[in-house]
Amino acid sequence: MRSHGELVLPSEVWNPTFSLFRDWVQPATEAPEEYTFGTALAVVGLAIGRDAYVQIGRRVYANEYVCLLGSAGLKKGTPFALVHDEIVVPHIDDGLGMKVVRGTGSAEGLLEAFMEEVTEKDKNGKTQKILKPVPERCVITIEEELGYLLKKAHSDATANLREMNCQLWDGVNIAPPTRSRSLRVERPFYSVLSMTTAETLEARLEEDDILSGLLPRFIFFKGSMRPPLAWPQPPSEAGAKALAQALEGIRGHARRLRKSGKECLQPADSIRTAWEKVYTSLRRRAVEAPTPAIGRMLARIDTHILKAA
Repeated sequence: MRSHGELVLPSEVWNPTFSLFRDWVQPATEAPEEYTFGTALAVVGLAIGRDAYVQIGRRVYANEYVCLLGSAGLKKGTPFALVHDEIVVPHIDDGLGMKVVRGTGSAEGLLEAFMEEVTEKDKNGKTQKILKPVPERCVITIEEELGYLLKKAHSDATANLREMNCQLWDGVNIAPPTRSRSLRVERPFYSVLSMTTAETLEARLEEDDILSGLLPRFIFFKGSMRPPLAWPQPPSEAGAKALAQALEGIRGHARRLRKSGKECLQPADSIRTAWEKVYTSLRRRAVEAPTPAIGRMLARIDTHILKAA
């Protein structure tokens, strides 16, 4: 995508990033290539953050709810484990402003990930700890089993998880009423990387998971088996550094776009023409879906495509 006809990500930064992920991950695991791509999609989105967007009615950012779908033993969690342990921790740390959350306990706990606890003095000089929002913080939750999140969303005690996840995906400010600490999230950038099997998804899924808008906000990747890799190689240190540099380059470029006032990306005329045909077809399929649930699942495909683009 172009911004004002000129701002294309430099080829030395953007073009090789996804192939760098693939070439770095594949020797270290037999995880399907589709899972590596889904992981890369989420991580590259975190590097962009809220510094660039597409305007289609509302602002659409590059955050994604990714679900890796496949049978047990397909190494669904390995690509992100490699990215986090070998790239983020040693080479990036907090450079991308990324906060990793392992699993979702409650909606309130999730919102706290977008805040920091600070010590302040009240009017009487008494020291107290309070939570303050960190505007535009990038958070990614790793759901080792999507079914766990769905099960919690079905419980009366944590039923607000559906609503909170939908709002975070939209990137809107959130200030829910709470009985204890005041919570406020400002301009969040939230992604999810989850895994599940078809059997677990079928067993845990309820129609309200779809009709509420939660499941349509997920993009699913079904993995294809790769040849067995009995002795995977250790991940390349040089490759990890190259990926870290690529991600930092993307982050820097996105920030320059925003600083120059060109963060709203505008596609070229040829892309607009091609997209109009695809969009019309997608909308027609959603309208003609045999059930409301299927229609809702199809309704956000166009947004997922624009997020990835």
